[in-house]
Amino acid sequence: MFVSSIPPINPSALKDGTLKNQKADKYNNLLANLLTGESYKNKNIRFINNRNIFTPDHMLEDGIHLTPEGYKKLAHAWFKIMIGIGTREKQDDIPIDVPLEIEIYGS
Repeated sequence: MFVSSIPPINPSALKDGTLKNQKADKYNNLLANLLTGESYKNKNIRFINNRNIFTPDHMLEDGIHLTPEGYKKLAHAWFKIMIGIGTREKQDDIPIDVPLEIEIYGS
C-alpha cells in the first residue's frame, strides 16, 4: 500500500495560508513517523513524501489544488516509485507506457 503526503499549501494564496501550511506539515510529519515506525515495519506500507517536488507554480489560485502541470509531476513521481518497487531481470526489454495525463474526479 502506498500512502502519500498531502501537497504543500501556498500560504500567499489563502487568508490563513501560513497556519494551514504549518498544520499540513505537522500532519505529514506525524503520518511519516507513524508509517515508518516499528508498528508498521513489516506491514508492506510505503510512505511517499511528495511535498518537495512542488513549487507555487504547480498550485492553482486557491493555494490548495494542483495545476494540470502539478498533477503531471505527481503522476510521474508515483510512476517512478511504483516501477522502482518491482524487480525485473531484463528491464530494458520490457516496454513501459509512461502516463501522460491523469484525470481527477471529485475534490
